[in-house]
Amino acid sequence: MSSATQAPARISPSASEDHASRLGYKVLHLSTGVLQPDAIRFYERKGYARTEGYGPYVGHPLAVCFARRLVCD
Repeated sequence: MSSATQAPARISPSASEDHASRLGYKVLHLSTGVLQPDAIRFYERKGYARTEGYGPYVGHPLAVCFARRLVCD
């Protein structure tokens, strides 16, 4: 994977968190898959905690879901 392809993933969580916080959201949920170990490590390093599946990911055997509490301004 090229660094150009990886860059949006590195920027996206922070931008998403900032935007969601400005909109008044308290928690940000996201998902990835068990076949994406780099993404799992990335989200864990960013302070996301694993959670139960949500929406279409409830009981999905390949889904890994995360959540992070946001600081609202």
